[in-house]
Amino acid sequence: MANRLELNLTEWKANLQAEPVALATACDPPVTSSAESAANELRAAYPAGDTGNLKAGVRVDVDPDRPAVASSTVVSGAPHAHLYEDGTRYARAHPTFFPITNRTAKDMERQVTAIVVANNYAVTGAID
Repeated sequence: MANRLELNLTEWKANLQAEPVALATACDPPVTSSAESAANELRAAYPAGDTGNLKAGVRVDVDPDRPAVASSTVVSGAPHAHLYEDGTRYARAHPTFFPITNRTAKDMERQVTAIVVANNYAVTGAID
């Protein structure tokens, strides 16, 4: 029987939200840095196109009203971003957003895990 790894990200997020503000504050720099890095990489990867809207639509949203959670969201806000990413029957797909954001999210998770462990919290599960 193969080993099985189950990650309950909802529970993990709920537990992280319950942690002290100091821990979230310590985790904020790698979270924000990873989001900004992903956004910059997306801007570099997207073509300029006729209007530049695809590159210009990339932004990082931070919710300042959640002081106990280190949170940044990378958004591709161009109205046609999904057409570029997923393609159409007339144009091929250019998967860009998720390969970049997934890679940077894994790097961020490693950094946050190190911070959490350094603060004497137990971390279970595996990062591939």
